[in-house]
Amino acid sequence: MVLRVSGRNARFQQWKALLGNRTKRQRRGEFLVQGVRPITMAAENGWQIRELLYDTSAQLSGWAREALDTVRAEKFAVSRDLMHELGGKADTVPELLAVVALPKDDLRRIPVGPTMLTVVFDRPTSPGNIGTLVRSADAFGAGGV
Repeated sequence: MVLRVSGRNARFQQWKALLGNRTKRQRRGEFLVQGVRPITMAAENGWQIRELLYDTSAQLSGWAREALDTVRAEKFAVSRDLMHELGGKADTVPELLAVVALPKDDLRRIPVGPTMLTVVFDRPTSPGNIGTLVRSADAFGAGGV
């Protein structure tokens, strides 16, 4: 069953809070994901996708249609202006957004070995650099960030 969201109702406010409020993300145990690669990787790696949101007025790509058909999640048809607002970019509207459950934060989930490379952040002062550091860690084959 697909639920329709065309106004800034309580559900929309919850999604909006996931974008900008870390406390609410932690409390709810979920976060918002957008983009083909991040959503695909979440599904392929067994992350629980709770909800899929899609633009009611867009012609969906094959990838988006397949995700909506195969991913076991609640589906929401969301108006274009609300998807634009949730996408957070001035020039584009995301085709698909996913609400994904935060995995339990347990260090045992990171495999430890004799040649393990790990990157640890301790109260970073410039959050803008974290993306660069994560991509660099991935390029060097880090086992955990």
